[in-house]
Amino acid sequence: MFDGLLFELILSVVAAHLVMVPLGIKWQFRPLQIVARALFMSMICLVALMLLPDEWGLWIRFAAGVCLAILQIPLVILPFLYADPERAVKIAEDIVLSPADGRIIYVKKSTKGVLPLGEKRGETFELRELLGISGFDDDCILVGITMNFLDVHVNRAPVTGVLTRITDAGDSYLSLRKPLAVIRNSRRTSIFESGNCSVAVVQIASRMVRRIVGFHKEGTRIGQGDRFGMIRLGSQVDVAVPGSQVEDVLVSKGDLVVAGVTPLMRLAGIHRNDRGTE
Repeated sequence: MFDGLLFELILSVVAAHLVMVPLGIKWQFRPLQIVARALFMSMICLVALMLLPDEWGLWIRFAAGVCLAILQIPLVILPFLYADPERAVKIAEDIVLSPADGRIIYVKKSTKGVLPLGEKRGETFELRELLGISGFDDDCILVGITMNFLDVHVNRAPVTGVLTRITDAGDSYLSLRKPLAVIRNSRRTSIFESGNCSVAVVQIASRMVRRIVGFHKEGTRIGQGDRFGMIRLGSQVDVAVPGSQVEDVLVSKGDLVVAGVTPLMRLAGIHRNDRGTE
């Protein structure tokens, strides 16, 4: 009985990982996310395989395990598309918080409103939605955050301030792995004005995303860490701040960030005034 159970367990784990690992790599899941979902899938596969007739051979049982793992894909992904947990937000006037859950994919500096597009080819593009806005025509710091299917897709305000401008642009849905997706894909740019500080948040759709949702209209005052919009499935959120307003960048490429919790930048010339959590 023990040998049979051990065999079924190994078969279930192998089948689940065979399905989940390639998908996790394609959808840019983090290693822990891949392993956790694969183990969850393997437990369900184990229970199902134990109910199969004993006379079924190895390959038939293995094929059944793979099929069961494939059928579970929606089960391990769909619940996360609507996740919206509460966050303990520490209000700090001199800090720009991450507006999104995910991983930092770049920290770039623009020159006169122009950013490097491709690291290898030296291509550039203009921040068209930001041109003409005070501060963004000069040097600017841009932090890119990529979100996968399993990240919380509700976005939160990086600073306390007034939502002064909302601009929609782009009409394509390229893979976000392509550099041109940043300027061609459908995106929404929201400008937050907080005293002497301006922060732009750019929500960028991917080829699997067809809708970016906003929760507020222009002119609304939003608290730091409050929800202001969402973007589903695999997607990207960029944060831009005029370089003259940034004292220090607190993240680097590869760092994991949490919306409304992780500090991205420290602002220059602002006296710190923490007001606890909310």
